[in-house]
Amino acid sequence: MKRFGSAAMMLFGLVACRAGDRPEETKPGAISSGARVAAEAKRNVIKEIAVPTLPAGQTITIDGKLDESAWQNAASTGPFVDVGSGAPNPRIAVQGSVKLVWDDKFLYAGFDVKDSTIRGGF
Repeated sequence: MKRFGSAAMMLFGLVACRAGDRPEETKPGAISSGARVAAEAKRNVIKEIAVPTLPAGQTITIDGKLDESAWQNAASTGPFVDVGSGAPNPRIAVQGSVKLVWDDKFLYAGFDVKDSTIRGGF
C-alpha cells in the first residue's frame, strides 16, 4: 500500500495567521483563544489514505463505470467535505467521494459525484 497525503489539506496547513492578526478577536462574542487553537490544530492535520495495489490479473477499463471487481477493494476518501470547515456538508450541491487503487504504472481515481445541476464554466 502507498500513502497519499491530501494536497488541499497541505495547502490549508500552509495558510496560517498569527492569532493577533484576526479582527474578530476584538468583537463581542468572539471565539475563545482555546477553542480557536483547537480548531486551528484540527485544520492543520494532514489526512492520509492507504491505497491498495490493483490485484494481479485484474484490470480497470477507463469507461466512467466503477463496475470492475477491483473497485470493491479500492480505498475510499469518504464523502467530500466543505473546504471551510473540513466536515461533510449536505447543503452543498455537489456530493461525492473518490475511490483509489494503483498498479505499477497508474494511480486510478474513480469519482462518484452526485449533482442535480451539472454545469461548466471554469
